Amino acid sequence: MDESGTQPEKAAVLVVDDTPAIVGVLERWLMDEFRVYTANTGIDAIKLAEQVRPQVVVIDILMARPNGFEIAETLRAQPMHAGMSIIFMTGLARAENAQRASQIGAAEILQKPLERDVVLTAVRRARNRQTS
Repeated sequence: MDESGTQPEKAAVLVVDDTPAIVGVLERWLMDEFRVYTANTGIDAIKLAEQVRPQVVVIDILMARPNGFEIAETLRAQPMHAGMSIIFMTGLARAENAQRASQIGAAEILQKPLERDVVLTAVRRARNRQTS
């Protein structure tokens, strides 16, 4: 509860991955602490982000067009998403991924396979960065 005695609203988190099983797992891991929205395509993610204005977006890098980087760049180009935190997920550890993620202003890159505690910690940190 906050100082007024009311429950603070949960931060909105958008999870984007073209593998429905991964989206489902992340949704279950995050749903107790966050309002979780999910998308399996970049186009759906961009449309949904316009509606829900997430504070944090967790995006898989390797997706069909638009890929995770393109989704993030599209969102970042919109003033309403300027302060949004971005976390990328990938199964491929490549220096160029880290470099591009940094250029986009990503909070973190998570390595697949994902671990619940690592994901929760990353999303909490990203939310706190976004709200401070």
